[in-house]
Amino acid sequence: MSSNPKPESLGDDEALERYIRRVHYNRVKHTNTTVCTIITVCGWTTTGSSYCYSDKDFDLETGRKLAYESALHSLRGAVAFHTMMDARSRLV
Repeated sequence: MSSNPKPESLGDDEALERYIRRVHYNRVKHTNTTVCTIITVCGWTTTGSSYCYSDKDFDLETGRKLAYESALHSLRGAVAFHTMMDARSRLV
């Protein structure tokens, strides 16, 4: 496992991807909703989803990409919070 990203690099998707162990995608049956679940190296999970209003415009790869970006956004917030709390605890 590589070293943890520095707090100033949390906006960098590559840095966040160091935390990811696995990624799973599911299309909700009979819908145009795609769900992405990211499982981190420490076992924590986060999800993101995407939805296409039109059946004729639905594209699974686009749905996966957008759902992944949504899940990565959630992961970014969790990692930023953890980093902030860790830094704060060192000051006290």
